[in-house]
Amino acid sequence: RRLAGGLVLVLITGLLQIARFHITPAFPADAFAPSQVWLAMVACLFLFVAGLAIAGPGRAVSRRVAAALVITVGLFVTHLLMLGALDPTVLAEASTQAIQTGPESQLVVMVMMLSILIICGGLAAAYLDDVQSVTTVMRLRRLADAAREGIVVVKRGRINDANAFFCTLVGEPAHALSGRSLLGDLLRLEGVEGDALPLGEHEGLLHPSDGAEPVPVQVFVGDSAEESAGENLTIVSLRDLRAQRAAEKHIEYLADHDPLTGLPNRRALNLRLEQEIARQHRTRNRIWVVSLNLDRFTLVNDLYGQATGDAMLVEVARRIRDFIGEGDLAARLGGDEFVIARTAEPGQTNVALAEWTHFLMSAIRAPMTLLGRELETGVSAGVSLYPEDGSDADRLILSADIALRRAKERGRNGYCFFEPDMDEKVRDRRALSRDLREALALGQLEVFYQPIARAEDQKICGFEALTRWRHPERGMVPPDLFIPMAEEEGLILELGDWVLRAAALEAATWPQDISISVNLSPMQLTQPDLADKVRQTLFETGLAPRRLVLEVTETALITDQQAALDALRRLKAMGARIAMDDFGTGFSSLSTLHSFPFDKIKIDKQFIDGIGRHDRSSVIVRAVLGIGRGLGVPVVAEGVETAEQLAYLRDEGCDELQGYFIGRPAPASTFDDVLKPAQAPDASAKVA
Repeated sequence: RRLAGGLVLVLITGLLQIARFHITPAFPADAFAPSQVWLAMVACLFLFVAGLAIAGPGRAVSRRVAAALVITVGLFVTHLLMLGALDPTVLAEASTQAIQTGPESQLVVMVMMLSILIICGGLAAAYLDDVQSVTTVMRLRRLADAAREGIVVVKRGRINDANAFFCTLVGEPAHALSGRSLLGDLLRLEGVEGDALPLGEHEGLLHPSDGAEPVPVQVFVGDSAEESAGENLTIVSLRDLRAQRAAEKHIEYLADHDPLTGLPNRRALNLRLEQEIARQHRTRNRIWVVSLNLDRFTLVNDLYGQATGDAMLVEVARRIRDFIGEGDLAARLGGDEFVIARTAEPGQTNVALAEWTHFLMSAIRAPMTLLGRELETGVSAGVSLYPEDGSDADRLILSADIALRRAKERGRNGYCFFEPDMDEKVRDRRALSRDLREALALGQLEVFYQPIARAEDQKICGFEALTRWRHPERGMVPPDLFIPMAEEEGLILELGDWVLRAAALEAATWPQDISISVNLSPMQLTQPDLADKVRQTLFETGLAPRRLVLEVTETALITDQQAALDALRRLKAMGARIAMDDFGTGFSSLSTLHSFPFDKIKIDKQFIDGIGRHDRSSVIVRAVLGIGRGLGVPVVAEGVETAEQLAYLRDEGCDELQGYFIGRPAPASTFDDVLKPAQAPDASAKVA
């Protein structure tokens, strides 16, 4: 652009010079030396371009004055060179005679027209340049305002211009910020002293003008390209770090806290506990670690859904947080396991800790309303002490967990202090739990059958399927040991399905008048596909539905009675019979009988044991038998062990008997004299 401007000026100047001499009659066109004319033109071009280059894009007055002087010199040089291009003889003749020009007005008019042309061209160029400059500035302004980071133009340490995002961060418009000092007034960089903006990348705090919370920013300082033009501008960009810092803080929070309850997690507990141990190692104060676990929490999830279970965990965490002191630490380790660590006061005894644990458990056990349901939960606790039960965090937590398991073995809903011999027992239980999982996978469990006889003639009319575990090293493992273990380990559903299939497959070969009874666990009743599983089992084994008796306890019904009764109705609709087991041990047996038409009622063993010894037991048994007769439902007495009990039950009109007096549980082969092989599968074995 500068070269083009210089060419235009040279052309106009040359035309003026040639026109001037050409109009003069004394200087004909052939009076000029061509080489000298070209020299004048090249010199004019060089000086004019140099003048434009000196002016540059800047606005400094000194540059403009220098440019004007150079262009003026160019005009004089061009004039002198053009004079030197004339033939000397012509120039001598012109000096001795009066040069008679044509009308002088022609030269004046031409010079004025060319001058006006130059001025108009300059004005037009200036106007176009201003329009282009304004358009460029507006486009750059829009781009800068669209940026999601603050951009500030700084001149000699003070704000010259700023984009919209920076104005938003500061809380003032751009015109109010103009002239204010950036560093020190609005911005403070980490590790930077003074008012000079150091080049490069920095972090600091931007202080809004309205006194709001300082904004953490990442700052990039770089020189503008206009510095070479004398503007001495600095471009500063600032990125808002609030979202990034919030995300980092949230990640750090999640690393040390449970996302559901907000309590510290295992990592935070171990760290805090190790710090507390190091501190109390010098003061010799004791530290209590209490491990808490909700009783049968898995059942809550299975019956009411995970949302209810999560709500219960949140409520338990809130109660723990409200109960503990300011210096205590509560954490959730996962599932329904919570741990509390607290430092004992000097002279505080184990009795005081026991009372504190008791009150804590009472606060957790209080009824709670969750998602429209009023529920209660039991809780068990284990306690370990520093330094007696461990010298580091991992050992103390492990000892408290071992004590917790002992509390659960003693009947749940209680607490227990750690004792050294518990460690060996816990390891043994864990090994047994692992063996149970392997036994179920390898088919090492067995089904024993206990006979059920008619009371009038003691003829066997059915069998109850009972699971037995013959451990390869331990021998027979008691059911009251591995059945609760299967519930805790989540194996009860798999175990229940296996027992149902094994018993149905065996019973399909028995005589048609002998039934098979199978127990359903509470967790099985919550399965939406329970009826489909039973139907598929009957179809595959060939067992007639009418010969299958499914026994359920009232405990399995009382938690979510409606869902359980719906499942039982589907089972009854396919032809299976439903028996209420352990009748009389629940809280609303009569209400349950009223809600569902059971096919059998089984009197619990504890009432049968009292016959002949406690009048109240005899009255209760007589009353249950009367209820059965009134409803037209057969009654089965469990736990019959003596002839006196049998005689009493028969006289009172009991329908069926079960117990050691009738027969002990044993493999099916033990009863071959009763269970003669059937000639053919049941004709009624097809299930719709």
